[in-house]
Amino acid sequence: MSKTFHLPDDVRAELSKIFGESHVPAIETACRRYLVWCDDTKPSVRQDGDRLMEISKKALELRELLKGSRTALDRACLHASEEFGKHDTRSWVNDLVERLRILDALAYEAPASERARNPQRGRPVGTRNTAERALAFHLWSIYRAGHNGKIPPRVVDPVKGTEIGPMSKTGAILGPILHLPSDLSRYFRELRVMDRNINSTK
Repeated sequence: MSKTFHLPDDVRAELSKIFGESHVPAIETACRRYLVWCDDTKPSVRQDGDRLMEISKKALELRELLKGSRTALDRACLHASEEFGKHDTRSWVNDLVERLRILDALAYEAPASERARNPQRGRPVGTRNTAERALAFHLWSIYRAGHNGKIPPRVVDPVKGTEIGPMSKTGAILGPILHLPSDLSRYFRELRVMDRNINSTK
């Protein structure tokens, strides 16, 4: 779904009023990223880590097998040279040994592999809360890019006490489409504080 995701025309029109039409594609990209983060059909970090550890093990085993089978491989390479005119098979095998070394290191050193080797309790990075915070950050940045770097204003309904500024409105617009649990106001408040703290130190 994330790869084929497109905002409905009426939503694009509403967001254009807030961000400017030229920035709507960036919002669409941010939404796709959010959907990828929240894709429950993907294997978990632990599952991917287990698979990477298996790849690392198999790569190491095959590399050691090739390195310990020099005479057998010499016979195979000689046959390929004499029968088929393939004279570069030995260099191909040597290159494969080096590539397997790289694959072993790549799979073993990946953060997912580290998590598989050292299981942790609690929610890993990449869960829904992190995805919501990342989406809010992207939307915040897009707004500032379309408004000469200005911080989005915070507007509060004096009667209901709810936030109705441009960012909270954006969260409310995208909520039904992305199945957001909120309008992301809490994350926008965090970003507002961070930006003001940064500006105050300049």
